[in-house]
Amino acid sequence: MEASRAPSTRERPCRGHSFPTAIKRLPCRPHTPYTPPPPNRKTFPPAYRPGGPWENGRGPTENPATVKCHFGFDLPGVREGRRRGDVLVLVDVLSFSTTVAAGCARGVVFLPAGSRRRAEALAAEKGGVASVARGEDSAPDRFSLSPLSYASAPRGLVVALRSPNGARLALSARGSPATVVAGLVNASAAGAAAAAGARAANTGVTVVACGERVRAGGRRRRFAAEDLLGAGAVIAAVDLLRTGEAEVALRAFEAVRGDLESVLLTTESGLDLLEAGWQEDVVYAARLDSLRTVPLLRDGEIRAR
Repeated sequence: MEASRAPSTRERPCRGHSFPTAIKRLPCRPHTPYTPPPPNRKTFPPAYRPGGPWENGRGPTENPATVKCHFGFDLPGVREGRRRGDVLVLVDVLSFSTTVAAGCARGVVFLPAGSRRRAEALAAEKGGVASVARGEDSAPDRFSLSPLSYASAPRGLVVALRSPNGARLALSARGSPATVVAGLVNASAAGAAAAAGARAANTGVTVVACGERVRAGGRRRRFAAEDLLGAGAVIAAVDLLRTGEAEVALRAFEAVRGDLESVLLTTESGLDLLEAGWQEDVVYAARLDSLRTVPLLRDGEIRAR
């Protein structure tokens, strides 16, 4: 029987490979992951260049910790802002926010209420007056959602103001670090105050467009264009990094900034007020930054800061 022999140098296999030893003696090249070439700075928009906010293709929201100004809608927007611990800004241009700003400029204190019964109960509890419907405020001691009804309101007056939109969200905003009520009439002052409060609390700002109830007594709600514009006006004064939604609201406002009155008069809410004979309320609500008042919601009361 032929004796076994050890494999020769050329026949001995490489450990882990089927190659001969002679081939193994060649140096192995380590695996190098593929690295794409750097982008051409001349062909990329500034925001997409290395170091820009959209460098990774997902925008500034890639790192949520750097985003400080959000835009939300209706009750989900309030809930998300509260979850983040943001300062909330409630925008109901026609007409809760505008009316509150006009009244607070006169020193009026508001108690938000969702219904007539609740408004009457709050007024009796706090020693104030309950708001009435538009058209019932002709007497000097009767006040409604019309901002013009507060033209001669006495300082220190307490009004339980019922509203199916802004007041409803104000009642849901309890628990946030601060809640500001803003419209077009006080957008810059409210936005600057919200940004300052967010920095002091080391948090962000959520601007909420309140929206509109479709019909009286119903639960269906719709997006209100005037609230989008009001939110954009507030966001313009918030010098913090914005989400894409906040940027859209800002650009919508900037697109019609010079023609706010005619735009508001042709929105669905504006047309409703126009048909009811309340055109002056819409015109008043379109006066951008006509007030420097910052209404704050605290302990169930809204008063000027």
